[in-house]
Amino acid sequence: MNSSPEISVNASSERLVARLIDDAARLGVNVTRTDQGIIIVDAGVDAKGSADAGVLIARICMDGLGVARRTAFDVSPLWPTYLEVHTSNPVLACRSSQYAGWSLSATKEQTGGKKFFSLGSGPARTLAGKEPLFDELGYCDRHDRGALVMEVDRLPPQVVIDKVLNDCGLAPDKLAIAVTPTHSVAGTVQVVARVVEVALHKTNVLGVALD
Repeated sequence: MNSSPEISVNASSERLVARLIDDAARLGVNVTRTDQGIIIVDAGVDAKGSADAGVLIARICMDGLGVARRTAFDVSPLWPTYLEVHTSNPVLACRSSQYAGWSLSATKEQTGGKKFFSLGSGPARTLAGKEPLFDELGYCDRHDRGALVMEVDRLPPQVVIDKVLNDCGLAPDKLAIAVTPTHSVAGTVQVVARVVEVALHKTNVLGVALD
């Protein structure tokens, strides 16, 4: 893959992030801005969230280069709703972006309370490029906006937000962070939507080249 790609995964996800914010009431998510201007989308910590929010966040994680949607089938009365996921650009959509590979943590001294740990996923990972995976992929993004998803049951502390801003090289008002606890409806849906990413990761671990 080219280190100066024609496709910017962060640019591709922008319209989906805007939809998540604009449709917050319908999706059951809470959208707030920090004093710095960072957008925080609570999709399951204090907010109720929804399956539709989970689907949209899954699409954001795949930077708009993949499709995730709920599908109903009549063949199984036990499972009335299914999640359909597909992409024609799986390495860029799933490994470069959707993969939850960015470890973000803070000590209780840094937070002034409890320790914090989350795995970050989504297109903003490609701006930071902190994971060895990006050396293998040969991909880095250059864009002035970024979106990150955190699978954690509390909102990120300022010290973690500052790290994300610094590593991604973003102005505060150009970063959006969605928080999806795994026990929440939205969190469960977006985890299930990683089915292609998990398969791709497993085959790569087994020695199949990503290309």
